[in-house]
Amino acid sequence: MDVPIFKVILSDEAEEEILLIFDYNLNATKDFDVTMKIDKNIRKSISELYFMPERGSNLQNKVPFKTDLKYIRVYSWDIIYRIVGDEVHVKAIVHERREDSFFYTR
Repeated sequence: MDVPIFKVILSDEAEEEILLIFDYNLNATKDFDVTMKIDKNIRKSISELYFMPERGSNLQNKVPFKTDLKYIRVYSWDIIYRIVGDEVHVKAIVHERREDSFFYTR
């Protein structure tokens, strides 16, 4: 059985957000192990998009406008992405309380 493999493309902003989330969590918790656990789980969820991009939830259910974006929740962070053919475009990684800022700035 062939499992389709998708190409995952992170936007420059999403790549930067991974680093900013790491810094934020380390400063907030002062606990390197907790920070590493969060970082590893975010990265693991992104890597799983290569094989299972459909597993995410439709963002359409959370916003008052039409969109084809999907999201995966990792702790209190949402990985927001779009499936385009055989590619997965990761647009943002945002805190659940700040999702609206993503839609108005990108």
